[in-house]
Amino acid sequence: MNTTEKCNRLEDEFFAYLIGQKTAGLLVFDFYPSDKCQIFKKKKYYCSERQGDIEFDVVIEIRREVSSKPHLTVVFECKNQSANIQERDVTDFSDKLHRVFGNGVKGVLVVSGKLQSGARNIVDKRKIGIIKFEEQGFEVVADRRGRTFAEGSILEQQIFETGNEDKALKFAAYVNGKCVSSPAKLLLELDPSYSPETESKLAKSVPSISNHDITSRAKTLLNKIGYSAGPVNLSDACEYLGVNLVYTARTVVDPRGNKVLGSANFDRNEIHINDSETEFRERFTLGHEIGHFYLGHGEFLRSEATIQKDLFVQFSQKATNLQRLETQANKFSSALLLPEDEFALQLAVRRNQLGIQDRGHGYLFVDDQPCNYSPYNQLLTDISEYFKISKQVIEIRLKSHGLLNDQRYNAQRLASIISA
Repeated sequence: MNTTEKCNRLEDEFFAYLIGQKTAGLLVFDFYPSDKCQIFKKKKYYCSERQGDIEFDVVIEIRREVSSKPHLTVVFECKNQSANIQERDVTDFSDKLHRVFGNGVKGVLVVSGKLQSGARNIVDKRKIGIIKFEEQGFEVVADRRGRTFAEGSILEQQIFETGNEDKALKFAAYVNGKCVSSPAKLLLELDPSYSPETESKLAKSVPSISNHDITSRAKTLLNKIGYSAGPVNLSDACEYLGVNLVYTARTVVDPRGNKVLGSANFDRNEIHINDSETEFRERFTLGHEIGHFYLGHGEFLRSEATIQKDLFVQFSQKATNLQRLETQANKFSSALLLPEDEFALQLAVRRNQLGIQDRGHGYLFVDDQPCNYSPYNQLLTDISEYFKISKQVIEIRLKSHGLLNDQRYNAQRLASIISA
C-alpha cells in the first residue's frame, strides 16, 4: 500500500469515527447543538495566493445559528506513516493553513505515528493540534458529558515518544499544551470562547469498590442465574445481562502487537472472546469482560480490549483510572468463577481427602519438599478442573484471603501479582 492509499485509509476511518460521534450525540455534547455541526471530507477552500482551490482531508464547521458563518472551523490533515512525525510535517501544514485562512481556523494533524520531541515545540509555537487515532484501539467515553477521564500521562504515551507503552486508545489528542481524550474536549479547547472555569466540574474519577462489595455483587449475579455447583455457566450470565456473546477462532492483535484475548463494546452490549489457546484463560477473560458490564464501567468506556497483562493488574493507591477498572474487573472475575461458598466447600473437601492438615503453618502450607508440594499441587489440580479455572487464579485467591503460606523458592513471584 503506497503513502497516498495509507493516508486515504486513515482519513476514511477518522471521518467515519467523527460521523459516528455526531450521530450518537457524542461529538459536541451539551456545548453545541448537533444540527449546527457539519463534518466534511475533501472540502475545498479558495486560496488567493494560488488563485485556486486547496483541498483539505476533513473539516468540522460549527455555527451559532444554522445560516450564520462558522463560529469555529477545524481543519484536519491525516498523516498515516510508519515514521514518526517531524517538524517539517507540522510546518508544511501550518503554512498551508495560513495561506488559505490566515488566522481564521484551527488546524489539527491526525497521525498514526508519534510526534518527535523537536516537533512538539513547533506544535506549541504554531498552535497546531495533534490527534493520535487508532481504529483498533479502545475508546474512553467518560466524556459522555464532556468529562475528563483518561489521565494525561496515559494520553501522552499515545502521542509522544516517552519510552513507555500502554494499550492503544482509539483517540488521544494534544492541544494548547494539554492532552485530551475525546473530540468534544478537543473542540472545547480550540474554541476561543470556551472558559476553563468549568474544568473542575467536568472531572471524573473511577470510584473505589471494596473487595467485599465486589464479592457481594458477584454473589447476586450467581443467584440471578441459578448457580448451584460446578463451573459457572458464563453464557447464562451474559444472557441475564442482555449481552451478546461472540466467540471467534481468530487471533487478534492490538496496534502495539499485543494479543487481544477479548473485548467489550458497551454501546452494542457485546463481548467478543478471541482464541487464547486455553479454555481456562478464555473463561477468566470472559469473567473479566462481564465484570466490566456488571460493575457499570460503561459509564467510563465505549469499548475495551483485554490483553494478557490486564488480567494481572494489581491494586495501587497511585493506579490510573484505567488500571482501577482492570483491577475491579479481575476481582469480579475471580469472585464469579470461584463462588465464595462453593469454593470454601470444595477446598475443605479436597483438603480432607488429601490429608492436608494445619500443623501450625497455616490452613494450607507449601514449600519445595515433595511431601508438602505434591498434595498441594493435587488440590490445585482438582479445584482447577472442578471450576474450570487456572491454578494461578486459585493461588491468587488463596493468597489474597490469607489461606496459603507459600514458602517455595519462587513465592515472591506470586506475591508480586497479588492484589492488596
